[in-house]
Amino acid sequence: MTSVPKYRWQFSLRWLLILTTILCGVFARVAYFRQRAVFHERKAERYSRMIQRHGNLAMDDLIPFIHAQHHRFTAYKYRRAMYRPWSIVYETPMENDPKNNRPAAEQPHAASSQLPFTR
Repeated sequence: MTSVPKYRWQFSLRWLLILTTILCGVFARVAYFRQRAVFHERKAERYSRMIQRHGNLAMDDLIPFIHAQHHRFTAYKYRRAMYRPWSIVYETPMENDPKNNRPAAEQPHAASSQLPFTR
């Protein structure tokens, strides 16, 4: 009686290296999204502490609250993207961000709101 040869999975070294490279790219992207989420969570926490320290804020002093909400939402987008590494996260800059050196007229969303109404 002849025995049937068992099929063995055989992979070449080339395919192993290709698979390793792809997995490293995916894991690096997930790590980047996690790093950005932690950064924005810390910024939101910093603004929240600033709001708590000052107590009740007047209507003109709502900028820290707006910044905190912006950073919370951006952190949420990055946390969600960790589970879908192929997605793209757009980070919109804040209008009153001190690190944003462009004048308000050059801001993309501010410039479009200053256009006169035309039919």
